[in-house]
Amino acid sequence: MKSSAKVFVAIIVLAGLAVLFSAPFHSDGLSPQWGRFAAFLILTMIAAGMHVKLPGITGSMSVNLPFILLAVTQLSLLEALIVACSSAVVQYVTMRKKVEISKLAFNFCNMANSVAVAHLIYNLQAWDSSRSEKIFLLAGAAAAYFFLNTAPVAIVIGLTEGKSAAKIWSDVSLLTYPYYVLSAGLAAGALMISSTLIWELPIATLPLVYGVYCSYKRYFATHFETKPFASLTKAAGR
Repeated sequence: MKSSAKVFVAIIVLAGLAVLFSAPFHSDGLSPQWGRFAAFLILTMIAAGMHVKLPGITGSMSVNLPFILLAVTQLSLLEALIVACSSAVVQYVTMRKKVEISKLAFNFCNMANSVAVAHLIYNLQAWDSSRSEKIFLLAGAAAAYFFLNTAPVAIVIGLTEGKSAAKIWSDVSLLTYPYYVLSAGLAAGALMISSTLIWELPIATLPLVYGVYCSYKRYFATHFETKPFASLTKAAGR
């Protein structure tokens, strides 16, 4: 990894650590509704294990996003960070044969940054607390999460490979954007059903998420079989 990439990774990690250390002081802490929190944590980690490799980069996309967005809308900042960052660890560990601490730290802290901003946007104080306004705020939170979660990855790849980070981000966005829109739609639908989710609703969402995972996995598997893609691994000669 080039020095510029190392510096950028360090910035993301330091920002993520700052978010994690400050979260208990800017949050309601852990809710007494342990069943709901446990349901989010377990289901998000299960979904994180269902990931597909993206063509063109040595990265993957898991189907944990609907649960992360629901956690942003229903849980405190600290709880949402625990849920999201735990899923980031599961996603990284299950897709790698060898764990590299620097990459794990980057993914972990990048997730923390994305979720913290999304949680901040969704909980902005506005003129009323109607469901329609909450849907609007959720759209903003999902857009912020999408950009902050994908752009740093593209920048690291661009700095490492000496390529255009904007081009890499554009390519990854085209692949993952439909999934982000679907995830935001699932979260919005859940909010329309109830402003306060019961723990059974995330469970009911899991079969639909699994269907999305199977669809993406089959689609990308077909692409890998029919079209060779350059990747970081190949570029590094590994």
